[in-house]
Amino acid sequence: MATSTITHATPAAFASHVSNRNNEMEIANQFYNQDIDVLLGGGESYFLPKSEGGHQYLMNYMKRFERDGYEIARNAEQLHSANSDRIVGLFANNAMAPEQDRHETDEPSLQEMTGAALSALDQNDEGFFLMVEGSQIDWAGHANDYDWAMTDTEAFEAAYIEAIEFAIEDEETLVVMASDHDTGGLALDGNDNPVWSTTNHTGVDVPVYSFGPGSEQFGGLMDNTDLPKRIANALDIEL
Repeated sequence: MATSTITHATPAAFASHVSNRNNEMEIANQFYNQDIDVLLGGGESYFLPKSEGGHQYLMNYMKRFERDGYEIARNAEQLHSANSDRIVGLFANNAMAPEQDRHETDEPSLQEMTGAALSALDQNDEGFFLMVEGSQIDWAGHANDYDWAMTDTEAFEAAYIEAIEFAIEDEETLVVMASDHDTGGLALDGNDNPVWSTTNHTGVDVPVYSFGPGSEQFGGLMDNTDLPKRIANALDIEL
């Protein structure tokens, strides 16, 4: 799940292997073949053929998803009414709207997508893994845009709270919140004015929060490459 295209770098890393992050057509192909239960975000154009305004040469993955029994959602109303345990919701041809502009669209919020995904995945008695990305916090840092950064951070916080409330009730769910890096170097100057130091990524340490069974594995300082290892350990799988 992401507010970028669902085939963007971070979500792609969880279900595909390609030599170039920009090969979103192939990432879409691998997503389809991975038999993922829930896909929510932007980027419908990467799942459609050129004849329908997409990027694929011939393949229409949206029709294939529907044929395979997935419930398809293209706006917030359709997502709210979805009751299947397998949902594909792609709400924009490319990236979804920034949170501050979402009121001008029919797209769901990140919190709404998180709630819908949890409801769908909770139908699986064997448990689930869900990745949720507030994709555009990074983009706002690159743009040095305070309003964009703050509103998308608030939207991500609301999604995080949605997950925590689910975990509190469920009592068997581990929630891990992390960032792959800082972007922009946002800080306060001596007069408490917000200032940026760069339009690129920084080497600033970023926090990791965790809640639920196994959360003790995520305390203290760690290298960012240790995070997937600890997640794999919590899932009892080998990378």
